[in-house]
Amino acid sequence: MVAIDGGTTNTRASVVDLESLAVRATARRAAGARNTGAQGRESLEAATAEAVSSALEQAGVVEEEVAEVVASGMITSEAGLLDVPHVVAPAGVREVAQGTVRRLFPPIWPAPITFVPGVKVLEVPYQSGRPVPVERIMTQDIMRGEESETLGLLHLLKLRGPAIFVLPGSHTKLLLVDEENRITTSVTTIAGELASAVASATLLARSLESGNLGTVDEEAALAGFEAARRHGLGRSLFSLRLLHLLAATNVDQRKSYLWGALVAGDVAALEADPRLGPLARGEHGEVALLIGGSDPLRSFFGLIFRQWAASRPALHVNVLAPEVVAQASAVGATLVALEARRADRG
Repeated sequence: MVAIDGGTTNTRASVVDLESLAVRATARRAAGARNTGAQGRESLEAATAEAVSSALEQAGVVEEEVAEVVASGMITSEAGLLDVPHVVAPAGVREVAQGTVRRLFPPIWPAPITFVPGVKVLEVPYQSGRPVPVERIMTQDIMRGEESETLGLLHLLKLRGPAIFVLPGSHTKLLLVDEENRITTSVTTIAGELASAVASATLLARSLESGNLGTVDEEAALAGFEAARRHGLGRSLFSLRLLHLLAATNVDQRKSYLWGALVAGDVAALEADPRLGPLARGEHGEVALLIGGSDPLRSFFGLIFRQWAASRPALHVNVLAPEVVAQASAVGATLVALEARRADRG
């Protein structure tokens, strides 16, 4: 099977062995959902076709050997190739599979492609389409792509919930999986985008150069985390300029401080959520908190969350291995496609 993971800025295609569910090859192209606005859908189709062709070539697989092509992520949104309606949480492999849609995109593949829906978290009164009032908006959420990543991680880790997943990137996703391995809760922040914006569109650009983490300074990272916890995000961010002008710090230390402050916001969001917060406080017994995403953010979040969890003995923080994370989205999307095929056959 070929699994396409289409994000906002990049598209990956992976060849997945259907017997072992091992990823045999992956190819990436620097094009995503954001390209369709300026360049049209055709540019994303072309980049996706190139990624698929390259992955097949790397794996030594010919077109006739491919059972199916499945796509997940922002490629299934209104900004991607096909707008697939979200399914409503709680959602595991079966529920997500029920929301899949098959469409033909000849520039990419000669047979219909299976598009995986995202998941939305909505309280019952608003699942019928009723508008959510402002005072209830913080308990609703949406995702595209993280559902496949999470379902893949559950399979690869042979894990049974309840468990909390932390998936950093341009957006941070804080997800809760229940005992039936269904995604029940999602909390999203824009930590990564905030880092980029602070480092490019504010006075602090002079102190940071970019929002990308460099060499992590643990002391500065934890100082930024504590500053934001005590003094708020706005004050802690301005203190980056003070660190530049008044203290003997280098740019990597200031970037570490910045990200420490931003992750404090993610931790606060987790603590405040009515479903995640009690688990983090140990009110329901021991629970695993698993950190995915790509380095250096995965390791950085591990540093901060382990420090925070040190006074929470019921919370067990585990930073996932890079080889597991790298396969997760492709494996999760493949599981969904196989379940959809099984359901079609009755």
